[in-house]
Formats: sequence, structure tokens, C-alpha cells
Amino acid sequence: MVRALLAGTKTQTRRVVKPQPPADKPRAAWFEPGVMGWAPPDVPSQDWHRVRCPYGIPPPLATRPIPSTGGRYSAGDDGRIYSGAAPLKPWFGGYEQQYAMVSAGDQRKAYIHRLVCEAFYGDAPEGLPEVRHLDGDPSNNRPENLDWGTKEQNAADRSAHGRATGEAHPSSKLTAETVAEIRALRGGMTRPALAARFGVSRGTVDDVLDGRTWTERAAPPPNMPRYQRPPGQRLWVREAWRSGRLTDRFPPREMTPHPVWYEADGPAPDACNGKLRPGMFMPRWASRITLEIIGVRVERLQDISEADAMAEGAASHNSPAAMLTGYRHGYRLLWNSINGPGSWDSNPFVWCISFRVIER
Repeated sequence: MVRALLAGTKTQTRRVVKPQPPADKPRAAWFEPGVMGWAPPDVPSQDWHRVRCPYGIPPPLATRPIPSTGGRYSAGDDGRIYSGAAPLKPWFGGYEQQYAMVSAGDQRKAYIHRLVCEAFYGDAPEGLPEVRHLDGDPSNNRPENLDWGTKEQNAADRSAHGRATGEAHPSSKLTAETVAEIRALRGGMTRPALAARFGVSRGTVDDVLDGRTWTERAAPPPNMPRYQRPPGQRLWVREAWRSGRLTDRFPPREMTPHPVWYEADGPAPDACNGKLRPGMFMPRWASRITLEIIGVRVERLQDISEADAMAEGAASHNSPAAMLTGYRHGYRLLWNSINGPGSWDSNPFVWCISFRVIER
């Protein structure tokens, strides 16, 4: 888990709701972020049994109406689109972008980032027709990450954060080594000959040699985010660790801050080759990862989507004999390895906690 957090591939976690709704309490409800409950069908709503998420809560949700939908829909500062109090299911398009199905006039399908930007910042100003993702991540639709801009600014955002450029681009046929070789052969071969040698088009060679592609990362264009979401509750991550041998005789509560080594980083150097201490005994000062909760919901374990399984940091796994494939199947295997055989099949209610890493 720690390696996935450090790599940025884990942005969700699931924990079993305790206690689970009894079998004779068929009604389960979601009251507000971090609170769920259940009751038999013949009792009034005030008699619902409520349980609060013990792992923290997100900041209060703020929504604003979307003018182009006549106020029928609203955008939340969590980057989701709402019909009343219910969030719309996002659909996924190309380049990791998400769109929502809305019903307003002739409009049926609209990209979520445009709806959120319209709700929080108004219509697109003249000359700024595109929505920028300031961190270069097209799946992050929170308003503080959006702004109206140009196509060139969008490209600069992606380049500044190293996304979809160079070898990271899904359709790239070149590597940094082949680009260096093309530039080294600039004077000795014609451009058509270079294109034939490296199996690319003449235009690709022109872009490389003329500096339009494969350049140094650009500085992010200036931006003034106009919306700042209130911070959510923060959690600090504990992990297995070591310090020097001289500290082995001291319990963690008696230690003062000093250099430590994290087991997830591999073999420890000589300066931190003391005994291995479990994460449950890590003091706050030794933690290197802090998380901010940005969302909490409740669902059945097996309702996890392929995208959510990826956000859990699970690896894709395929088995001809299994009903599940891909990331969901990988998460199923991970869940059973942690919680025991049959724990996936019991399909419990779980807290689904979304977060972002704010310190590493």
C-alpha cells in the first residue's frame, strides 16, 4: 500500500462497516458524508440506527447551479454533477475525460469539466474556449483544478506535469534515445531518410528537429484558481520502519525526532539498521505521508467499478476460471488475501474513502 501511495496509484481505500446492518434490517440509507444507517421497513425515519465513518469525513459539499441546464443540475466542488442531491454516474470518454448525461434543451451529453467550470466560473470568456486542468490530470474535475484557457495553455499544463508527452504519450513511436539519435544525424541524412529509418512520418521528424515536440518540460502557464475547497480531515500513514541500533532499547513514545528508514524503500543503510518496528508503533513525527479525505460513501464491496479498483492500487489480473477479470479481479484477490477466504463472497457494506496525498 505504501509503495502505491508514493507512486500516486492509490487514491481510494475500503473498510468494512462495523457493525453490519442485521439481516432483518433490509433498509439501508446514506444520510450525509460519513454517516449511514439502517432500519426495518415498518419504523419511522427517526428510529434509524446510524453509524459514523471512523476513518474521517470529507469537507462539507458545496454545489452551484449549472446555468446552461436551467438550474436542473448542479456541480459540486468534489468535481461531480448532481441532480438534486443525487450524483450522476460519470461516463468515460477518451483521454481520461468524463462526461455526464444531462437533459436540458438539445443537450444530452456534456463533459463534466465544462459543466463544473461553467457553474463555478461562468461562461467561457472570449478567446478562452477550452477548460484547463491545472495539474495536467484530465480526470481531476474539482473546480480548484479548472480554469478557462486556450488549447496552447492546455498543452503546456500537460507538458509541465509530464503527462501524455514524450514516451508517456500512448501513441508515441519514439523514445528519448531515438530522438537523440535523430538529432545527432541531422546533418548526415535527409529528413525523408530519417523518417524511413525510424519508421515515422516526415512530419514527426520535422517536429522533433524543429523543436515542436520532445522539448524540455514547459513551465506551467500562470493561473489564478478562484475557488479553494475547504480542507478535509487529514490522516497520517503508519508504516514499518527502523532507526539506529542505539535506539533499539527505547520505546517509540520516548524517542525524539531523528532520521529513520522506511521498510518499503528496501534494505536499510548502516545508519538505520536497528530492529524492524511495525507501523502500529510509528510516532507521528516519523510519518512521511499525509492524506486529505475528499470523499466518503457507502456501497456493497462487489459494487466496486474497474476504475475504482485501479484507484485502490490493485493490479490487473485475468484468470480463465474466474468470473471477474482485470482490475476488479485483482482487487478481489487482494481483498481475500487481507481479509481471509470467502470475505469477498460475503459482499459486506464498506466505507469507500477517497483521498489525495498532500505530503510525501
